Amino acid sequence: MFNPEYHLTDKIVQMLTTIAEGRAVIERARLLPKQELRLRRQALIR
Repeated sequence: MFNPEYHLTDKIVQMLTTIAEGRAVIERARLLPKQELRLRRQALIR
């Protein structure tokens, strides 16, 4: 059975919640097609 070697503290849970909220905002944000194309090209280059 899996036994993680860490403990979820209040601070870790708070940070994970903040990350999840930020991710949700980013996923809901609408990008203009021109901006999306530029970001995709930059990602491919990297």
